[in-house]
Amino acid sequence: YKTGHGSIVMRAVMSEETIEGSGGRFKRALVVTELPYMANKAGVVEKIATLCDEKKLEGVSNIRDESDSDGVRIVIELKSEAVPSVVMSNLYQKTQLQTSFAGNFVAVGSGGVEPVRFNLRQALSEFIRFRFDTIRRRTRFELEKVAARAHIVEGLLKVRTCMEEVVDLIMKSKNTTVARESLMEPKYNLSRVQADAVLAMRLSQLTGMEEQKLRDEYKELGETIVSLQELLDNDESVYEVMSKELKEIKAKHAIPRRTLIDDENTGHMEEENYHPKEQVAVILTRKGYIKRMKVSEFQSQNRGTAGKAGTRLAEGDAVQSFFTCNSHDTILFITDSGIAYSRRAFEVPPASRIARGVPMQQVLPIAATDRISGVLTVSEFECGSDLILVT
Repeated sequence: YKTGHGSIVMRAVMSEETIEGSGGRFKRALVVTELPYMANKAGVVEKIATLCDEKKLEGVSNIRDESDSDGVRIVIELKSEAVPSVVMSNLYQKTQLQTSFAGNFVAVGSGGVEPVRFNLRQALSEFIRFRFDTIRRRTRFELEKVAARAHIVEGLLKVRTCMEEVVDLIMKSKNTTVARESLMEPKYNLSRVQADAVLAMRLSQLTGMEEQKLRDEYKELGETIVSLQELLDNDESVYEVMSKELKEIKAKHAIPRRTLIDDENTGHMEEENYHPKEQVAVILTRKGYIKRMKVSEFQSQNRGTAGKAGTRLAEGDAVQSFFTCNSHDTILFITDSGIAYSRRAFEVPPASRIARGVPMQQVLPIAATDRISGVLTVSEFECGSDLILVT
């Protein structure tokens, strides 16, 4: 609206519902009832199913299309441990449930000479100017027509006062040219246009004219001329007509807006919205490998059991740090050169319990020779808190 070009984010209408599943159990589900412009319903359903098969979309147990003649209805059933808001955010990010429309507001401007990119204010101003000029041109055209008709009626009124003489003159004239010249003489004082109008009438029309009807028509035409001339002389009158016409168009064609405009949500979502808040375990080895796992993978065990492996170590490697935190916490990594790097816990690549993890160089912009000397987790950065570093 400000620049005349940009991107408009469009989202599907999606809500959370509780539906009845198999065995009479109730499940949570996300239900899509409207799709963005140009989004293909079958393509959306297929994309969600593909993401679930490839383990790129978690928390979805089933998806089905219940659309009918009443409208679109795509049901996305959720797993019991899924967080609806997180699944919804991932659906918006990875499927056509959220798309963008590139807008470029170009129209013919500069008096119809060349294409111009308008912002909203300029477009409205140009449209008002165009409508103003259109009403003025239409008024001039109508004024010319009404004035021409009034001129003819004026001539018919002159003829009406001496009808018998005029009819006799026409009957005795050798041809139309002689009759026209005779009607244009000072005795009748008709103009060429008025004379031609009289000669174009049939005799029955000419003799059947009622003087009062002609006078009423002449009066009405005079009033119309005054009102049309007012539009040409007064700009405010033109704007009043413009407003009236626009209201008539609105009353005839306006329909309620179908799209919800969300001023608060601009379509940009923070990365943390795509990750659920959950307890995670982070393992860092001395050779610089790091990974993230869900704490739920380490289930409680009975006494005497062998325990569960937390990671697979390379020869000569050992665990340097093992800690738990919330997935939305910030982890501070302090290198041996005294530089502190911050990463959110969910930015640490996930891996299984038997995986080695990834090198720290893939997580932090550090050299292969740099070593992590200390790790600190921070849930919230508060004013007045200090970080003490000892060498």
